Amino acid sequence: MFKLGILQFAIEYKNPEANREKVKELISKASKFNPDILVLPETWTTGYSEEVFDNIMDYAEKEDGPSVTLLKNLAKESGVYIVGGSLPEFDGENTYNTIFFIDKKGEIIGKYRKMHLYSAMREDKGFKNGSEMPVFSTEFGKIALMTCYDIRFPELSRTYAVRGAQIIITARIFSI
Repeated sequence: MFKLGILQFAIEYKNPEANREKVKELISKASKFNPDILVLPETWTTGYSEEVFDNIMDYAEKEDGPSVTLLKNLAKESGVYIVGGSLPEFDGENTYNTIFFIDKKGEIIGKYRKMHLYSAMREDKGFKNGSEMPVFSTEFGKIALMTCYDIRFPELSRTYAVRGAQIIITARIFSI
């Protein structure tokens, strides 16, 4: 058994710096409850909007950028795993809606790139679809990740189950 913390906050649209400050404060507060894993929402650095997706390169970060670096430091300081919601990740060629999974030592143990982009909000205009379905071994069991709209496609959950996932964590920006 493990304790999971879900971090929700009023995301400031197009203001990654302000959102990083909010996350720093939230993780500090949540750490006092001794969680094992903390989960941030989808697009926590920018907010979820067509305007953001149409201008995604204004907000995209590389893996060693300020948001992932912050999460790594906070995970290490707090001794907690962090499912880094999702943020626009630029890999040098493409931009993805990426969750970084960070262990309690502050190391990236993997990442998941959203596979099913929500075209009604023009998400597909800013991001490229992910293609990998990783399952991560942790002290809590085998964990798989999804992002928001992915949950509407049961094949993804089935594939994770076949691959041995015992826990599926979904970072979301809406609550259905």
